[in-house]
Amino acid sequence: AQLVAAQGAYDRLTSPSSPDSVVVALENVRNLLYDITRDDSGPLFDKVEETHELLNAVETSLNKCARSIDGSSDSLISVLEKVMCSGISMEMIDGIIADWNSLARKHGISPYSLPNCHASLRDELDGNVEALNILPEAENAERIALDNFSRACRELSNARVDVASALSQSVSDILPILGLEGTSFQVNMKLRQGGFNNPYYGSDSLGVDLVDFLLLHKEDNSMMIATGDESRKAQGQGGHIELVGSSGEKSRVLLAIETVLPGSIGSTCNGFDSEIESENALILPISIIYDEIDAHVGGRAAVTIAKLLAGQSRKISVDTLAGAINYGVGSKMQQSIGKQIIAITHSASVAANADRHVVIERSRKRKSSSSSTFIQTRVVDGASRRKEIARMASGDLVPGEAEAFADALIRDALNQKDSFTLDPPDLRL
Repeated sequence: AQLVAAQGAYDRLTSPSSPDSVVVALENVRNLLYDITRDDSGPLFDKVEETHELLNAVETSLNKCARSIDGSSDSLISVLEKVMCSGISMEMIDGIIADWNSLARKHGISPYSLPNCHASLRDELDGNVEALNILPEAENAERIALDNFSRACRELSNARVDVASALSQSVSDILPILGLEGTSFQVNMKLRQGGFNNPYYGSDSLGVDLVDFLLLHKEDNSMMIATGDESRKAQGQGGHIELVGSSGEKSRVLLAIETVLPGSIGSTCNGFDSEIESENALILPISIIYDEIDAHVGGRAAVTIAKLLAGQSRKISVDTLAGAINYGVGSKMQQSIGKQIIAITHSASVAANADRHVVIERSRKRKSSSSSTFIQTRVVDGASRRKEIARMASGDLVPGEAEAFADALIRDALNQKDSFTLDPPDLRL
């Protein structure tokens, strides 16, 4: 309406086609003055001329007035058009543009990218508001999950304490017949810092239990042994098996553990495998290598080691063991426990119990000014095996009696294989 009124005012001033316009009225007044007199002089002529001069001044003012309405960039109509288009003044528009460019420089982006930047910030702000709304519910769910996890950790830790006690006793009972008289095995358990209330304490590992394997000697002074939440004094002193145990002692303790708890070596080999999804999965190692496990022992201990090694290679149905040892596997599982045992030995008793006897020999051959070392392997069987076991037992002394002794060892080993039965200890995991 304002622009129409301004345009109408301009037409009333300057439109030559409108009979009501000022410019037409001015022209009509001029024509009437011309009709008053035709003289070129005289008092009347002077008055008419004076009037014409005044009309010229009116026409000049009229033209200025028309240009003020429409005729320049700052005319009334131009200002109205700008106001109608933006709703704000040019000064305000200039200020907005300056602020726009300053904001673009602040964010290091083009001014044309500011709308997208604003939309992204708005989405982020809205997301934070939504997150704050659901945060209490998430924190409550986290507390519940942590309580459940802590309770499960406590149950698992209590079960470990029971197993640690039973395993310590069972392995210690076997050690004397393995040549470790006066030695006992202890599983030492304690809680990590944080305990059951904070199983995630620290960044090194996850869990609540710290487990150490100790080898103790009864003839030494006493030491404190902690198992779970209880402490008791055991007559013996030693330390962590990896620090105080010889390689032979470590191997024999490992053999005792594997005898008491078949599959324990396999569990340490498997670790935590994310690909094993079934709770009923029990993956055993393909083979176990014992390097001179019979070192520094002989007699009954060597014979016992030989029989235990042979027993580990026998295939036993898991169902046979389910009544004595709970592996955490279902009774439907029909996997067999048995693996390849490779024993590096100098003991005739151990060699006699082998299913396959491989002799490894080292020899040196001299070539001109240098010599080379060669390693040869050969499988012995029958008479050659009997002679090799005799040589292991007595060297080159009394070969006849040595072969008879070797034959007796082989025959006893065969009888043990034919009558092999599993009599596991009362150890429930």
